[in-house]
This record gives sequence, structure tokens and C-alpha cells, in this order.
Amino acid sequence: MGRRDARTKRRCCGGCVQAQYNLRSSTALTDDDLLQILPMIDPSSYILIVMRLTSMLLGLAMATSCHALNLFTDTFTTGASSVWGNERGSWYASGGAYNCLFPSNNPTTMSTLPWDLTDCAIDVDIRQVCDGGIYLRWNPTSQSGVLLVTGGEGWGVGLTNGNIGRDLYWHTVHNGSFSGATNLASNVFTPGQNVHVRVVVQGNVYQAYVDGVLRSTLVDSSFPHGRVGLYDFAPANAINQAFDQRFDNVRLTAYPSIWPSP
Repeated sequence: MGRRDARTKRRCCGGCVQAQYNLRSSTALTDDDLLQILPMIDPSSYILIVMRLTSMLLGLAMATSCHALNLFTDTFTTGASSVWGNERGSWYASGGAYNCLFPSNNPTTMSTLPWDLTDCAIDVDIRQVCDGGIYLRWNPTSQSGVLLVTGGEGWGVGLTNGNIGRDLYWHTVHNGSFSGATNLASNVFTPGQNVHVRVVVQGNVYQAYVDGVLRSTLVDSSFPHGRVGLYDFAPANAINQAFDQRFDNVRLTAYPSIWPSP
């Protein structure tokens, strides 16, 4: 039997047409495509098609917008959230802040959040800043990722010279092996002050803001995704320590993987 004319073809539902023409793809339909499709569609399916197209357009708009998802917040007012990993250091909440009972840098203390993220931002208030930091794109299996250090430079082991407890810098970590201090910003902190730190991770760019001012940027493509978390190396009983760095008002924001142009 010869090929039937398109006008006599069996009418089908919008789902069939959607599958046939792969409407979820980025391929644009031409006028000729539409002229072929419309005679095939049962009029009773028009509303369904409109609903599906509307859903697709809304999904695309959300994926390409700069709207962020506020994924997690912890103020530690009534204790720490149960989702904290508390992997090393015996972390606890007291006085409305998150602290580590046994601060250490060997091994590094750690408490991470369970989400595996690509582009994200973390905001945190640090009380009595002196030696600690924030993990980014951390892989708990390979023990790899990025660590932003706040203060540091030997504060946790009792050093007193130079910029101890005052700097901001990055470590990249591969299979538990830490790089040296990278992209160091000097004299960002006064040990013991309270500060707000925000870190934004987009693609292979990591940006660290202190009290709203961009202080250091790291560009590294080694870690495509991972967890965020906290690090504490401020033992209250160290040789020269009058301060005990703690964390408060943690907020984690997830961004879509497709970012709009500025």
C-alpha cells in the first residue's frame, strides 16, 4: 500500500508528537515542521500540549535564571542541625555558635554538609577569627577539594610572629595532601574580631569575601563538585591563644549549573 497523505494519517496525542520531535531538546521547530505536526494532533490534546510546553518553558527559565535555592541554614540557637557530618574533632553547638572540641590540623578537623554541589555559595559569621576555615567541593572518599583558611599561619600551634592569625588563603587538597598557601591576602583579619565570610564557587572560580569585600580569588579546575564544610584549628589552650574561633549563622545557597550572562 502506498504512503498515505499527511492529512489522512492517524491522529495522535501530544505526547507522541513530543517524542517524535524531541521537544525537550534545544532544536527549534521550523514553520514547515509545525505544518506537518498540526494535522496529526487530535484537537482534544491541544490543552495537554499547551500545558507541556508551558512547563518546559518555565523549567528553562528557572534553569537559566540567576535565582538561587536557599538549601540550608543553621543559627545554632537550639543546637546544631543533625545533617552536619562532624567527621573529625567532636563538633558541638554552644552559646549559639558551632565549635570544635579538639581542634587540629593533623588531621584537619572537619564537619561537612551532605549535599554534593557544583555552583554554590556559603555564608558564615565567624566569631573570634584566628585559625579555621571553609571546605569547598570536598570529596570525602578521595579526601580532596579546596580549603579556605581564615587567619592561620601557625596560630593554632602557638606561633606569634609575622601575620599569625591575620591572613586569608587557599589550600588545594589531593588525596589528603595539602598544597602550600595559595593566593594569600595579608592582614585581612585582626585576631579575635567577628567577621562575615562569604565564598562563591562558580565553575572553576572560587571567590572569598570578608564583610562584603572581595579579598581573594582562586582559579582551579581540579574539583568539579563536592561538599562544603567547616574547619577549626583554634585551641583555646594553645600557647598564645586568647581566642577560640567559632561559627554562626551558616547559610548554604545552591545555584543552577547554567549561569546567565551578566
